[in-house]
Amino acid sequence: MRPIPLLQLGHGTIGKELFHQISLQRATLRSTHGIDLAYCAVATSKEITRYDQGHARHSPYTGWNQLRPLLKELPHAIVIDVTAAPLTDIHQEILTAGGKVVTSNKKPLAGTMNAYHALHADTRRYRYETTVGAGLPVISTLQDLIATGDEIEEIQGAFSGTLGYVCAELGKQKKPFSQIVAEAKEKGYTEPHPQDDLGGIDVARKALILAREIGVRLELSDICVQGLTPDEIAGVQDVPSYLIRLKNLDEEYARRVRVWKQKKSEPRFVARMTREKVTIGLEGVPADSPLGRLQGPDNLILLRTQRYHDRPLVIQGPGAGAAVTAAGVFADILKVCTLFT
Repeated sequence: MRPIPLLQLGHGTIGKELFHQISLQRATLRSTHGIDLAYCAVATSKEITRYDQGHARHSPYTGWNQLRPLLKELPHAIVIDVTAAPLTDIHQEILTAGGKVVTSNKKPLAGTMNAYHALHADTRRYRYETTVGAGLPVISTLQDLIATGDEIEEIQGAFSGTLGYVCAELGKQKKPFSQIVAEAKEKGYTEPHPQDDLGGIDVARKALILAREIGVRLELSDICVQGLTPDEIAGVQDVPSYLIRLKNLDEEYARRVRVWKQKKSEPRFVARMTREKVTIGLEGVPADSPLGRLQGPDNLILLRTQRYHDRPLVIQGPGAGAAVTAAGVFADILKVCTLFT
């Protein structure tokens, strides 16, 4: 049995969990599936760790631009990108050379349309399920619907665990907006600067990937995102000052939630995609709808299609977390392994 070499880019929370899952499952995959996954290297922005028969050797380097010699040295490896780095050119070069990529990194697919088409040309060799919904089967389900002739009429989604938590807490009407955000940061739910979540750009990238999947030609700059903060607060770089400034929004959000509650609605940060447009922002949704019943940081994606028109297809579950995201990447790796047989 010939080992299938793996080159992993990124060794953060998800990268470490993926390495752990593959190491635990390696013997089982060998005995039951005839697949032998063998790490040959793990690269970060600061060092490369090479593996040779279980022995690790570390060597420093100065950045992702030094990946190219390593890629040439390992032309048959499955390259796994679990970074958030701008590695579009690297992805394209690997595919052009006939290589294989599995990625949870949204940035390449949310880049220019030209880059998207280049990456999307062969989805057998380019797998990206976890770019939307972590381990949830969102993209594969969408692709299967399209491949079997269904017509996608609309996609609705709550794609951010952080914003899901904030909205759920707002809906309880027990704490002001600024306190909810501060507590979310303390619990580790937000990025180091909460504006990276509240601005909605991560949701926009996910929405763009899904919109392009159904054939919409859009650039990220074409999407109007109504974030949770006005420009004068969004631009505050100092986090403590930013959190203090959020108090200026407490009264407005309390008022909006009161209005929605009177209409039996719940606050949700929703992305909506059709073939004509993409809209993203905070809105009140019926409390008895799938989005209205959504709890805490879970993600929910609703697919309304020609076949699933009256009762849309709903995919729901954890949209973040190291274990489920790593497992989704792992599953994509196994799908790519079929190309070796």
